[in-house]
Amino acid sequence: MDRQPKAPPFPVGAKLVDCGPHNIGQYVGLVGPKQRTVMIREPGLIVVVASVRAGRQGTLRHLRDEDGPMFDDRGDKVLDWTRDGYSVVVPDGLSADDAKEVHGRCVFADDAHEWELI
Repeated sequence: MDRQPKAPPFPVGAKLVDCGPHNIGQYVGLVGPKQRTVMIREPGLIVVVASVRAGRQGTLRHLRDEDGPMFDDRGDKVLDWTRDGYSVVVPDGLSADDAKEVHGRCVFADDAHEWELI
């Protein structure tokens, strides 16, 4: 078995301010089959946690698909590795309908220090 997954860093409904070094803004682009506004990062941006996703502990087994064992571009085995949990944030103040049109950003435990609870 692989290591235990890290938990999502913030609960649903938590209000955060971006304190990280990023200043990328946002853009409108295709996310799946729809055109949506994609929120990036901006210092001082206030966001709310819209959802959380639990992590999953990997088995470290060599993965297979319908074509047999899976290998990456370098020829290394693709393993079933642990996936950490994360919180999905969207800009604060959006209506429920508007929030559905924004592609939220994932905040993992390793990046939680770049966000401050308010």
